Amino acid sequence: MASPFQYGTIASGRGFVNRKQEKEQVKSNLLAGINTILISPRRWGKTSLVNESISEICQVASDRRVCQLDLFAVSSEEEFYEELLRAAVQSISSRPEHWMEIVHSHLGALTANFAIRNNPSNQLSISIPSYDVEKHSCEILDLVERIAIDRQLRIIACIDEFQNIAYFKNYESFEERLAAAWKQQHHVSYCLYGSKRHIMTSIFGDPSKPFHHFGEVVTLEKIPIPEWVDFIMDGFKSTGKRISAEMAERIVSLMDGHSWYVQQLSHFVWMNTILEVDLLGIERSISQIVSTNSPYFIAEYESYSKTQANMLKAMMLGEHQLTSKRVMESYELGTNRNITRNKQMLEHTDIVEYTDDGYKFLDPVFAIWFKERVLRRG
Repeated sequence: MASPFQYGTIASGRGFVNRKQEKEQVKSNLLAGINTILISPRRWGKTSLVNESISEICQVASDRRVCQLDLFAVSSEEEFYEELLRAAVQSISSRPEHWMEIVHSHLGALTANFAIRNNPSNQLSISIPSYDVEKHSCEILDLVERIAIDRQLRIIACIDEFQNIAYFKNYESFEERLAAAWKQQHHVSYCLYGSKRHIMTSIFGDPSKPFHHFGEVVTLEKIPIPEWVDFIMDGFKSTGKRISAEMAERIVSLMDGHSWYVQQLSHFVWMNTILEVDLLGIERSISQIVSTNSPYFIAEYESYSKTQANMLKAMMLGEHQLTSKRVMESYELGTNRNITRNKQMLEHTDIVEYTDDGYKFLDPVFAIWFKERVLRRG
């Protein structure tokens, strides 16, 4: 029997937990041509929300085309242009025989190289020589808009891991050209999202940056507990198993409402349940979810310096004043400069955040693993 809970893939259909308000906001913005920026911690469901929104848009607006790309593996300005053009061309037509016509009719003087990969999915590959990028960067950035105008369409460009542009060589000048070009476009609306909140907030929230006021910033909050409880109970019921509201809420609370982990723990509990969920099944499932994610946590923990690892220990044990003499000496945190740099790194990579109650680990399963595998051995 297929599990009613999804993780590791983009949640869709029944597996998508109903973010009604956020979905309507994204849909109405993009239909109205309003650029939208989604910001939240990693694995909170941004991609699933975007996919559900654009799926519904395409059902009601026949003049819309969706151009989707992921910048996760894109490391340069040249690669960005190539991926943007590839996604734009494929958004206009799914038929390979049309791609070359679209390319030639809109690229004009560019001496780009094009190829259709000979594989079952018939993927378009675009390569733009670096000298053409330098000479025609403004023209390239305007191509999606020109395609939309010529085809009498409106294009929605959805770009995941957008914050990766901050790692490009000569990022500041590229950012200025990109924002200047996109702010002049009226037939393309952009939905930009990424997994690193601090960089995304800096790009779009800093008044001195060119993308300031580029569009509406939507900050995703946690899905309310009652919605999760209903979702979990429905999932169990649909497969002939039972879970009480109390047990469902326990799953949500243990995972601190983290979308990815609520789905993952619900899956393990479902797998460990024959008829009805009990506490023993939840406890067994917590051990499984920690073990399943341990290789990732070990690799992440081993990437930290000694002072960074010691700082995590101090934070986990409830220390607030990291620069106090007692804490610095007890945990071997290094100099004040080390503390400032390490604290900034841990916060900017969404490992921890500071709240009124002190430092909080944003990954609830990493927090459990850290207590069990690091603190108890330390």
